[in-house]
Amino acid sequence: MGLSVEDLLRFMTPEPALRPLPSKARRNRRMAEILHEHYVLGATAEQIAARRHITPSTVRTALRQGMHVLRHSAQRGARAPTDLFR
Repeated sequence: MGLSVEDLLRFMTPEPALRPLPSKARRNRRMAEILHEHYVLGATAEQIAARRHITPSTVRTALRQGMHVLRHSAQRGARAPTDLFR
């Protein structure tokens, strides 16, 4: 079974005290959805951009920022989803 968007989102905001403001929560959800489409479903930046009606560079930025958030979550001690990069 693949990693879901909800799994990614929970890992990106592991501690209730660190949960972001609503605008940041929307941004994290969008990044989690794009990470899921790219890394789990195998879609390219161009395919994701076409589906979401945004530019491929916006998708690549979301991928880069999403990975940054995931790395910092891991450094804070959050337990990574086991099949994130399988």
